[in-house]
Amino acid sequence: MGHGRRMINPPVDSGLETTYASPLWSFVILFLFIVACPAAAQPADSLQAKEKPRLWEVRATQRYRTTSGFADRSGSLAWHESTVGISGGLFLRGPGLLRAGTDFTHTRFAFAPDTRLGPSGPEPFRHVREVRLSAQLLTPWSEAWSTLALATIVSAFEIGAAPDDALSGVAVLGVMRRLSGRLSTGFGALLLKPLGAQTAVALPLVLVDWQITDRLALRSRQDITLTYLLDPRRRFSVAAVGAFFGRKQFRLGKKGNIPDGVAEIRGIEVGGRVIWEPFPALVVQGALEAVLRQNLRLEDRARRGIVDVALESALRLSLVARYRF
Repeated sequence: MGHGRRMINPPVDSGLETTYASPLWSFVILFLFIVACPAAAQPADSLQAKEKPRLWEVRATQRYRTTSGFADRSGSLAWHESTVGISGGLFLRGPGLLRAGTDFTHTRFAFAPDTRLGPSGPEPFRHVREVRLSAQLLTPWSEAWSTLALATIVSAFEIGAAPDDALSGVAVLGVMRRLSGRLSTGFGALLLKPLGAQTAVALPLVLVDWQITDRLALRSRQDITLTYLLDPRRRFSVAAVGAFFGRKQFRLGKKGNIPDGVAEIRGIEVGGRVIWEPFPALVVQGALEAVLRQNLRLEDRARRGIVDVALESALRLSLVARYRF
């Protein structure tokens, strides 16, 4: 679906957040310092040169979700999330573009001392790790038609739980039709396999890639993103984003008050992003999003509900650095 015009295609972000500093902050600072060094020697005119495809990427993310209280009981919850990852791609004759990657995330949850969640205790979980494996295949069948297949397998678990007992998955299957040089649209399905569930859930998707003007673009997948290119020369963009099915789900440890249980936090995420490409290989993205209609649910091993409580709205702040080569 490519053509000669440079499209606005901001990096897609996903994840969650606390007020505690993480050792990965030092990795982010070092990462930015290393990749920014070549930019000083980059001629300004090179931004106008034809860019080669950059199919490999390393990335680092820091996210913080502000404190929000429980709707009908005392206490509050906040969290901080650190992620590092790498992905790569290659063009295959026939199948098309194949991309695959892996990410590792550590989340530190912080409950207020006065939190009371019944049988789960005052602090049902604290440290959660997540390993994510993903693959994407984009296959062009003709000048007009293409298909998209994306699959992600996640192992998310509290420290003390078994990683192989914490698997969930999501897949996106879609068909796209290129209507013009600026517009491609189609339909698809989002398949969800929640942690501990025996069956998958299917949801319909509308797929859109629309370059409305040279600066304004609309993209629809699991979320909806409207991006405006403020400064083409400096590669500076802003984006409005809406994600209506945000979920964080993980296996609880064996020694807690709900051994081998499942925790799930879900909500609606709406906000904005600032995207800066100081040179073609580097993307730096900051985001501020409102997390609405949140809910925390805890289940035991047999999927019986132990806690189901609403959380007040909160803000999510994030910083993402991506280096592509």
